[in-house]
Amino acid sequence: MSFNSADAYFGRSDSNPPTTNAPSTELLETIRDAIQHESRKTGVLGRLALERDTELLEELLWSSKEVVWLVGGCVRRQWSFMKERDEIRTACWAYFEESKIQRVEALRNTRDSSALLDGLLEQPSQSVFGPYGDALRGSYNTMSKGIGTTNSDAPCDLPAQTLVRAICVVFRTSIRIYCDDGSDFFTHIPFLSRHAWPIHPFGLAIEEEHVPELYPWAFSTSDYAPILYALAHPLQPVTPFGLAHSIIQTSRGQPLIFQEEHRFPNKDMGKLHVIKPGEHVIFVDDYASTPFQLIMTVDTRLQMVHSYTYAISSPKNECSPTDILRRSREASVVPPNLTDIIKPPTNHESIGLPSRWLMEHTPVPQGWREPMLPNIEVDRETNDAQSVLVTPLLEFPDDGDEEVFIEPIYWLQRLNSIHVGNEVMKDWSDIRVIPFGGSPGQHIAGCYAVFFPRATSYRLLQVSWLSAIPLIPTSSLQAIFDAPQIPALSITRIRALSGDRYDLLILNLDHSLTLVSASQSLHLGLKWGPKSTIVPFVQATDVSGEIHENLVKPIEFLGVYGHHVTIKIEDGTVHPVYFNFQSNNLLVQEIVATLRFALSSPDFDCLLRRYLALWSSRSMSRVPSVELECLWTALCDLLGSDHPFVATNTPKGHNFYALSNTKSHLRFSYDNILSSFKLPLDRSVSGEGSVSSQIVAPVILALHLLGQSIMIDTTRTSDLRSLVPVIIRLSRDSASEWSDYWYRICPDEGEAWTRSDRVINSHPHLPILPPDIFQHCHFGTRWIQLSAIPSLFQLETSSSHTKPSSCRLLDDLVDFFSLIRDDPNSRELGKSEALAHLMVQRDWNLKQLEKLPLALKIPIKEALRLLQNGPRLSYPAATYKLIDRSDLYYLVSEVPPRPIEPSIREDNSPSTVGRFVRNANQIVTGQVGRDGYFGLLPNNAFTEIKWTDDRRLEEVQLMLQSSRIPVIKIQYTLPPNESDKEHAALVLRISERTLSLPPGRALFTYGCLSEASADAYVIPRMELAVRIMPLNAVMVLEEAKLTTETKNWAEFHNGVAAGLRLSPHSTMIESSWIQFAKPSELTAEHAGFLFGLGLNGHLKHVDTWNTFSYLSPKHDQTSMAMLLGLAASNVGSSSHYITRLIAVHTPALLPIRTVDINVSLLTQSAGLVAMGLVFLGTGDRRLADIALREIAREDIMVPTHGSDNREAYTVSAALAFGMIMVGRGSRLQSPADSHWVDRLRLLIHGERKLSKSSLPKNFDLNITAPGACMALAMLYLKSGRRDIADIVSVPTTRVALNTVPPNLLLLRTLAKCLILWDDIYPSLDWVNAKYMPMKPHDVDNPNDVFTSNALDLASYNVIAGACLALALKYAGSASADAWAVVVNFYDVLIRGVYANARTYEHSIRRQATRDAINVLSCAMAMIMAGSGHVDCLQRLRYAHGKYSTPNKFGMHMANHMAMGLLFLGGGRYTLGTSNAAICALLAAFYPRFPLFGYDNRFHLQALRHLWVLAVEPRCLITRDVESQKIILLPIKIRVLDVEQRHGNLQFFAPTLTPDVDTIRSLRVDNPRYWPIFLNFDAFPRLRYSFIQNQTLWVKRRRSNLGFFEDPYQTRSTFLRSSGGATGDIVCLDTPEILDENEQSSRDFSEFMASFTDDASIAAFAERLCIDITREKGQNHANKSQRHERAWVAYCQASLMDCFSGDKPSLLGAYMDLYVMRVQSPEDSDTLGTSLTRLSSLQSWYKETAITRNSLLRGHMLSSVLGAGAWKVDALRDDPEFMLCLRTYVNGRGVPEGTTGSDRARRRQLAFFLSQTKTPSASMLMALRKLYVTTVGGGKGKSRPPDALRSALMMVMKETVSKTLGVEWQWQAIRDVIVCWREG
Repeated sequence: MSFNSADAYFGRSDSNPPTTNAPSTELLETIRDAIQHESRKTGVLGRLALERDTELLEELLWSSKEVVWLVGGCVRRQWSFMKERDEIRTACWAYFEESKIQRVEALRNTRDSSALLDGLLEQPSQSVFGPYGDALRGSYNTMSKGIGTTNSDAPCDLPAQTLVRAICVVFRTSIRIYCDDGSDFFTHIPFLSRHAWPIHPFGLAIEEEHVPELYPWAFSTSDYAPILYALAHPLQPVTPFGLAHSIIQTSRGQPLIFQEEHRFPNKDMGKLHVIKPGEHVIFVDDYASTPFQLIMTVDTRLQMVHSYTYAISSPKNECSPTDILRRSREASVVPPNLTDIIKPPTNHESIGLPSRWLMEHTPVPQGWREPMLPNIEVDRETNDAQSVLVTPLLEFPDDGDEEVFIEPIYWLQRLNSIHVGNEVMKDWSDIRVIPFGGSPGQHIAGCYAVFFPRATSYRLLQVSWLSAIPLIPTSSLQAIFDAPQIPALSITRIRALSGDRYDLLILNLDHSLTLVSASQSLHLGLKWGPKSTIVPFVQATDVSGEIHENLVKPIEFLGVYGHHVTIKIEDGTVHPVYFNFQSNNLLVQEIVATLRFALSSPDFDCLLRRYLALWSSRSMSRVPSVELECLWTALCDLLGSDHPFVATNTPKGHNFYALSNTKSHLRFSYDNILSSFKLPLDRSVSGEGSVSSQIVAPVILALHLLGQSIMIDTTRTSDLRSLVPVIIRLSRDSASEWSDYWYRICPDEGEAWTRSDRVINSHPHLPILPPDIFQHCHFGTRWIQLSAIPSLFQLETSSSHTKPSSCRLLDDLVDFFSLIRDDPNSRELGKSEALAHLMVQRDWNLKQLEKLPLALKIPIKEALRLLQNGPRLSYPAATYKLIDRSDLYYLVSEVPPRPIEPSIREDNSPSTVGRFVRNANQIVTGQVGRDGYFGLLPNNAFTEIKWTDDRRLEEVQLMLQSSRIPVIKIQYTLPPNESDKEHAALVLRISERTLSLPPGRALFTYGCLSEASADAYVIPRMELAVRIMPLNAVMVLEEAKLTTETKNWAEFHNGVAAGLRLSPHSTMIESSWIQFAKPSELTAEHAGFLFGLGLNGHLKHVDTWNTFSYLSPKHDQTSMAMLLGLAASNVGSSSHYITRLIAVHTPALLPIRTVDINVSLLTQSAGLVAMGLVFLGTGDRRLADIALREIAREDIMVPTHGSDNREAYTVSAALAFGMIMVGRGSRLQSPADSHWVDRLRLLIHGERKLSKSSLPKNFDLNITAPGACMALAMLYLKSGRRDIADIVSVPTTRVALNTVPPNLLLLRTLAKCLILWDDIYPSLDWVNAKYMPMKPHDVDNPNDVFTSNALDLASYNVIAGACLALALKYAGSASADAWAVVVNFYDVLIRGVYANARTYEHSIRRQATRDAINVLSCAMAMIMAGSGHVDCLQRLRYAHGKYSTPNKFGMHMANHMAMGLLFLGGGRYTLGTSNAAICALLAAFYPRFPLFGYDNRFHLQALRHLWVLAVEPRCLITRDVESQKIILLPIKIRVLDVEQRHGNLQFFAPTLTPDVDTIRSLRVDNPRYWPIFLNFDAFPRLRYSFIQNQTLWVKRRRSNLGFFEDPYQTRSTFLRSSGGATGDIVCLDTPEILDENEQSSRDFSEFMASFTDDASIAAFAERLCIDITREKGQNHANKSQRHERAWVAYCQASLMDCFSGDKPSLLGAYMDLYVMRVQSPEDSDTLGTSLTRLSSLQSWYKETAITRNSLLRGHMLSSVLGAGAWKVDALRDDPEFMLCLRTYVNGRGVPEGTTGSDRARRRQLAFFLSQTKTPSASMLMALRKLYVTTVGGGKGKSRPPDALRSALMMVMKETVSKTLGVEWQWQAIRDVIVCWREG
């Protein structure tokens, strides 16, 4: 949105302002205008732009009543304040501390202060929700981050807090703050605001509005109040900016604040000084993390401009100045007065204002706003600018206890002031301050331009650092104004010359433009460009002889955006002008940055000005060659030499220049005499006192270093070829060794070799031999850094105090190899760790490492390889990427954890056209796939890997599928006319079983879908037909036999199962998605679906209106689903919103409980449980008392209430009470707590005389006792209180047994065991001890059948209760002992379930046995939850198939729930044992299952799904980090049991793990994968990461396959790489020895493709490792085919060796070595250099003496170098080459030519010289003189004696070795001597 469009937008929005009935008079308007300081406006009042990146612009626009936030021109958000009486003053972005905001939000969510106080005082040792529940709720994250992160040696800086950005809308008396995290605040300010700015590091600076005095003669006390305040936090009081005498910034960022009367820092902070009255803020620095921030004000009374810097004071009790100075980065000599400086401050506490003062309209404290006036006079007449600095500051007096003082958080220091005059002060609000990048320097902090529009001038302000304390490198600041005022019409800032620094653009009085950047000043002009655009150009009179005139006359600057400046020209039109003088060519940028270190400041400014002028004359062309040509031309003009592309040193106009380009000159170049003649030199260029001789040496060195930097980057070969000719041209006259060095690297630049006037470099500071980065890295030879050039040549450059960026690679490599070449006796692992740490600090990665040449990256990789096998987990995350351990990177990095279910589509089937058509048809028609239609588990890699041994998962899926027609085989025993009745009864029994399937399927398919796809909200149908075999007849259940209630509850459970398929980690389910799935009429199916979504937390953000649309119709199932679903989504949150919804449906929460709300008793029961879920574990006593009172609700005690669900209501109330107060019984000691115990005892036993509780006169113990037992057990859960456990003890006498129902014995036993949690032990003796005390009473009369039956019934229930308690303690543990106990009793009791009942007593016993079996089935599944235990499945499968017996609905439900629990989530989940989990399991597996489908008498069926709150994702999934696939992997886990004993467990992942709190470490120790050791005790963060994401990323060794692909490890590359032709590593050393009759493997590509998913490696194996000649049947090959076969064999061997050594990144290096072996010198200009570097690498290997297997084989390196030596010998047999060598050795140069043969000769010569280590031509000429002088050598002379010749050769070799540091080969010396003799 442009500025004009925004103005129009606000104009429309303000077109109809709100009207008021209050009369408006002229006086009122005048007063309003005077108070507001400005008149009312309806358009855009302000605009704030923030460039987030180069393309996206963030804007903030505001009018008097509206604020609009735009991002990229689109409206992101808007706020309207039409109802506000105040007008908007300004709007801005600011930053606040996130930790404080989160703390405030937590206080907001707290229900009341008492609950918060209870939580703070109690601090339970064990979390209610367990580690997984806390991680889901976000509390475990905070706890884990605080563990193990405290460092006593950490620097004493400001607290490291995460900042959150906020949009602040400032009104006259208030501020509205909208944070990015969604929180918002409203803050009152106790004054009238004028403006506000963001300040660093956080907070807001607010300026008070100056109210005009109505009576000038009256003395206003408010003039002495502060005018600038700081708001550090939205809920903290505003504090004034204090004015300190000086502020010293330390190197660690902690400031020291000095007052005027104290020499100690941070002393006497209570005396507040403020800036002088009458000042107005005109500028505050932009928010940035810079060492200082500037504030500028104008003083209208003194007519001055003041500059201030500010800093934040250190928090109390956090650090002292002693700590700050002690931990300073730079140590120096301690000054004598250091003890006075570093004395810690005294404990001075100030009284702060209460936070509510900001929220109320209370008067300002007297001591702050209305101080007593000091008896001083203000000197208003000041002529000296420095006098303001020494005038006494205004001080607020201390009047004693009556004053309330707020200590400032931010402090100001006045830097400087200038007097500007009365004329400028008339328009003080128009004064602008523009920061820009000033002159660089060590002490320069920044530059500012203060523009005075009324005076049409500006002044420059330069801020610099002062080093007052030696221990502190950057201390206080000083500001200096330039003395003269510079006239200008307008100024602005743009990024014209640099992307990281602003430049100052000035519009002069003559309408010309000047661009000021650092120390440079460019005169610019404007001219018309194509398409009526205006383009700038740099004015210069010496560019192509053309003088540009100012064709366009600018008048005014209107706006700036990026590189664009909106300029108004002379004719009144407005045009955007693009000011961008930055080159896009990386080479040009680096050359300019490099020359900054090699040229003095005037010379560099001249060069840059000349270059920009030349470039602008070429229309700022972005063609790289044009930019380079302009830069080289400017450099040559500066040095006084020729253009670099002219191949001569003689001026073009000279006659000798014409002669030198004729064919005759070239024809006689080989003549010995004529070749001695040289072209005359231009004295202006090469003279002794010329400019070039003085400055060319540092330029050569700088460009040489830049060339070295580009040379080590293998991707920048073209840039190197563009730079080398210039280096050669500059160094050919003054440093011939340097030109010879670069010729051997780039021999195609033959111009330097045509010269014969070579002299050894004689510059004193320029080394004779140019520094080589390879020699320095390998052997530590001399090296010169780019930053050392100014000091080496004594230059005053413009970059003396800046760090070079063009040669960063060189500096990094120098530091890297200094660590590699460290003390050989030091530990190699320590050096490798230091190297990796340094590389991470320098932001190096593997991609950047691969760009290095082979000789440099191999030593670094050798060092990093040491860390690859067993790295520590304390390294930075980027280190693991660097050492190629991406598996550890995902484990320790802070990347968002993945959900536990596979988030990656693991469907490897190919995508075909038919598949796309089917998917499209499903989307168009609304149909879904088979899995979604039947509600089954989706087929993915997890199920295939987890259950790969058998088909148990498919069997369970088939049994729990309700949408298929079951097939039943029967044998007819009745006549045909009676078979119909048998069929009908059979169909009814099968239908009951079918209707009980959804609860089990909900457990089985829990969380299997991670995406909200089309089949996510499809609910599978319920098939109630039966196919009877062998008749093959389909029988359908009669509708009359299926009641509506039964069908509704079955559909409800079916909907819950569909909703629970969606994973709780899915983020795609929103309120709109839920509303889209809503049917036209509410149904039980959709109600269940909503409940399933709520259980997984997807109803947390549902819209309010959608909630009421579900609750308003009062559909029972829907109301229950919404209440329970919302509560489950907000479990333990104490949400007020959810509580209000529950209260509407629960009379117990209403003020008048007797009101008729027309809600069923089941809905009220659901409301009570929902209340318990919302306040789970909070300990809210008021709500707990309400729930306890509802257990004995008076009106439900009457049997004629109209509903038979009274016990379900009491149980629900008891569960609600237990959830609220779960586990808090051990801390209850007050009389009110004893009252609860007495009340519960009364509800259990009915002993009214023992209690003084007020209960109904008549209440049924059969109704209240079950719930009371559960409430008491949950209240005292795990408390170990035996006195409480005795309340629910099982009676041991016959008389007592007759008073207790058998089913209540089960609950009593369960309750007692839960209270005595620690006594639960998995043994038969422990269970027998629960019912054995009842047996001795039966000994007296063994024939008493009644007593025997009673004891049997009691024992069944006691055993079931004990086993259920045992299962709750060992839930999800897969404990073998606990499983053996439960299954033992299951096998004993199952025999009586299907027995025929001959008598009534037998029927009762059989029913009791069935109820016990229901509990034991669930208990077995609880212990083995998620494990898929086969023995347990066999028993449950047998029970599922017993359809012939009259099993009740509840027995089928319990069996199916146990079956689903056994395969919970397909094996991904299990159960936890936290307090919240036990509450959920008690509600879900309450041991009273329904008798039929609609039975809710004893327990609400909807609560059967609360097991979701007990689910824990403890399935450890192992994934390959490269293929992202789930794999099989053996792991070792070290655990700590209850008795504090350590033990090692071995698992085969994917697998369920023990409780995370018991895990101490996890290890992967397998030869197929890289080792991993996770120590959770040493690194608590790993434990939290493991809780959040149960995925263990592993990295497979490339020589092996996984366990799924290769179970017995028979397909390893080691087994294939030994022997044979295919992959034989002997080919790497000598590929020529391969027998041509050896057959190459044809399946090699398929074999290698199975080891990797890398497409590039697979393509390499497919394209380069297959012998096409053998495929065609050609056994006998010619020469080219033999080379082809050798190449294929080498490729196969290389690939096998790289995979066997797990080094596939070196495959390219193997190919480079092969090219070096087979390439000829004339075909490559880099072969000689490559072999030289390879020889250097071999020498490094020999010196290092690596004992382990090296990355490159030593024999392979020797073989490649031997091939190079053979090529050198071949050149000696070439007569034409020897002629060329003779010409070069005798100083005649090399003839220049453009033909292919000439280029080949130059390449051969460069190869020969580099391989034989022959010195340069200048050195050879000196040696030749020695040889001629000694033996009189020359053509035609006799051969010297052998002894003399050997002695001379030794002298020559030692001379070269001592001078140049190279080993000249003996044979090469002989060749040179022969060439000398032949002349």
